[in-house]
Amino acid sequence: MNIIVMAMSTLTLPNTTDISKRILKPSKYRNGKGKEEIEYYSQMEPACRKILEENPDDYRFLILATEATLEEKIFRYQDETLKISAVNFFLKRMGLKNYKEENRAVVIELAEKEFLPAISKTINYIRENWDENHKLWINTQGGFRNISLVINAVISLLKLDNIEPSGVYYVNYTREKEVQDIEEQSGTYKIFQFVSGIQEFIRYGRADQLEEYYYDRGETVPEEITEMRKIAEAIQMCDMPGFEEHLLKLREQEKNGTTGKEKLLKIFWKQIREDYGVLLEESYSGLDVVEWLYRKKFYQQAITYVESKIPKEWVEVKITDEKETEDEAVAAKESEKRILFFISSQKLQEVKDLLKKNYEEDENLLLSQFAYECVAWSDITTKKGIPVASFEDIDQLRKKGFVKKYKVQKETVGYGIYYKEKDGNFSRGIYDYNMKKERMEVMDVILNCDEEEEATRIRCFVLLYYLLKNERNKYNHMIQNKVRADQETLGKVLKMFLDIAKSLQ
Repeated sequence: MNIIVMAMSTLTLPNTTDISKRILKPSKYRNGKGKEEIEYYSQMEPACRKILEENPDDYRFLILATEATLEEKIFRYQDETLKISAVNFFLKRMGLKNYKEENRAVVIELAEKEFLPAISKTINYIRENWDENHKLWINTQGGFRNISLVINAVISLLKLDNIEPSGVYYVNYTREKEVQDIEEQSGTYKIFQFVSGIQEFIRYGRADQLEEYYYDRGETVPEEITEMRKIAEAIQMCDMPGFEEHLLKLREQEKNGTTGKEKLLKIFWKQIREDYGVLLEESYSGLDVVEWLYRKKFYQQAITYVESKIPKEWVEVKITDEKETEDEAVAAKESEKRILFFISSQKLQEVKDLLKKNYEEDENLLLSQFAYECVAWSDITTKKGIPVASFEDIDQLRKKGFVKKYKVQKETVGYGIYYKEKDGNFSRGIYDYNMKKERMEVMDVILNCDEEEEATRIRCFVLLYYLLKNERNKYNHMIQNKVRADQETLGKVLKMFLDIAKSLQ
């Protein structure tokens, strides 16, 4: 069956009260180049006749009708005087005497200032009566000024049910032309799909709709759209290597000047380019990635990236075998990293063996364990539900004491690791562990900074890193026996982490 959706037009009548002069005059159209000229009186006729001529199966008109198109008018038509509405006149012209009994048409009332009820009824009718063998057609000829918005809403919503128009038609009416032509308009409405795809990307970083736009038109998908889609897929799967791989490919395309060349994509490429921002530059950092993920509200992916990638950028592990006498403070100043661990390879292996984490990267392992022993909190939310995010900035974090004092007052008993300040220096410390009550120095720790304020911020950075790492474990492993942060709280803590890290960067 052919389901033909249209918004009814009013009849074009002379502005006179003299019925003898209120004559509805015909126009002419042709259904394709070289075809015969055909008379029509209702604007909705040509496209409907074309559809039914080329698709002679069963059909049903789905008519969106305003109050004006349901109002009866008196006028002369051929050799008779009629009192009839625009809707019923169209049905008369299509040979339907009793459309309800014949089950050939459904009329849905449409208020010009309140579209939603009509859109809802249209969508529901099509869904309830749809069959995989049916075809959907759109006649865009009629309706009021904003009807394109209604039609686009119908098309977009039905697409969610995999129901798409087989064709969108209208009469390209020109007063100067004696015979009008019917034109296919699907391409115009697919532009709405493209724009929706751009909106989807800007909000969520996804490129599925953009790719579908080209598939639906039978066109080759631009390479940059393919890479954008793969970037989004990698994000959704928490595939950080895949994310970086396809981001690199997109960056190379941008560098080579091959992006944004397609005529429609060209209009929006500036927005896409600005959205990725520094991620399309070689100098981007892990924080830039986290910030982009944060903006898109990919919070789970953001904390996964923080946990796995950030330590490499912020921590340097310096192996000090053979009792090196290297000045650690000088070494720290020469480093671009904010946290330095000076440790022998033997001690490093002992720590890995003790913790049973030989698989973990050195930077990740040492930073996590350093945080584990030195910060006050282990969770974003406590058992009482008081979030770190309730404290608005670093000053409040410091004042509330959510970073432990670094001077340990008593020895750790049994298996344990702890940190103490070295020589009263706020930026230096000794990291020890006790094994069977025998203290063994593990490493020296230097916070690469010049003043206490910077050291405080680095400590807050460590704190928030550790909290986000633990939250990542809860989310990625679907842990149910611990309180997980809600979206708002997680977002706020991510923002705090970004602000502190960027101030240090």
